[in-house]
Amino acid sequence: MAHEIARFPQVAVRADRRSIIETRGLPVRDALKVEWANGLEAIRHEGTAGAGRFRDGAGRHGDFSNI
Repeated sequence: MAHEIARFPQVAVRADRRSIIETRGLPVRDALKVEWANGLEAIRHEGTAGAGRFRDGAGRHGDFSNI
């Protein structure tokens, strides 16, 4: 599983991990604010390229073989 996760965009993976750690026990509204803040870097660094790959078919329908 670790090898599979390592294939994903790493800024986003690290943001997800950070969000899990930082939002534990928070009310949903506060947790969503933290999630948004943690995701901004991933959007800036990987978002446009990732959206383009998805547009071209990568990752569609849960198929991550060509991400």
